[in-house]
Amino acid sequence: MRWDGAPLVVDRLAWALTSTLTYHLFGMDHVRTACRGSAGGTVMFVLWHQDLILLAGGVRGQGMRLAALVSRSGDGALVAVHMQNRGVRTIRGSSHRGGANAAKEMIQAAREGHHPLIAIDGPKGPSKQTRTGPLEIARLANLPIVPIAARATHELRLPTWDRIRVPRPRAHVAIVFGQPLWPVAAEQLPHELELRRKTLAIALNDLSAQAADHVGQRDRYPAARHTAWLDEPRSG
Repeated sequence: MRWDGAPLVVDRLAWALTSTLTYHLFGMDHVRTACRGSAGGTVMFVLWHQDLILLAGGVRGQGMRLAALVSRSGDGALVAVHMQNRGVRTIRGSSHRGGANAAKEMIQAAREGHHPLIAIDGPKGPSKQTRTGPLEIARLANLPIVPIAARATHELRLPTWDRIRVPRPRAHVAIVFGQPLWPVAAEQLPHELELRRKTLAIALNDLSAQAADHVGQRDRYPAARHTAWLDEPRSG
């Protein structure tokens, strides 16, 4: 039997945790540059799903109007309630369920002044492999893409598909914003899209390494099994 109060309990626990954290932001100049270069003044933030909990409180606290893409799963419902209660607009959908409608809503949200926020390897992976859907949304909405990554001085990894990181209470969290990937005007050929998604993945991995350096974590880059696809030739 499903308990309808679960999202509220998770929200309260998440708020209790994030309120003890100290956030340190790096690379905000890249965000300002991207916003100035954007036709509508908005950008798309992308991250690895593994960093979602680490990033939620820090990005939300910068006064930016965010629209987060959240899956329609039960876990997604927990995330959606927490984000909504913290002033983040949530759009439900994924590549598996409701993707087309979610894409339209994300584009509309950007036109209304929200910055789309997407875990680019979600909702179920493969871990640290960029999906092409968000790239197409950014092209259609004419949005610069700003990659972001985060690490904490003290963190746990849960036994999920992405080994999501959860900061321990009173941890310091480094959030690093990367250089914007500017939108392209025309629909891309398959090999061009493949190059773009790999470029973004490399940028996210490099930002993760920078964030790890800021908080003294030694595991800077993903395991080889997560990066092998970057060296694979394009199929077809």
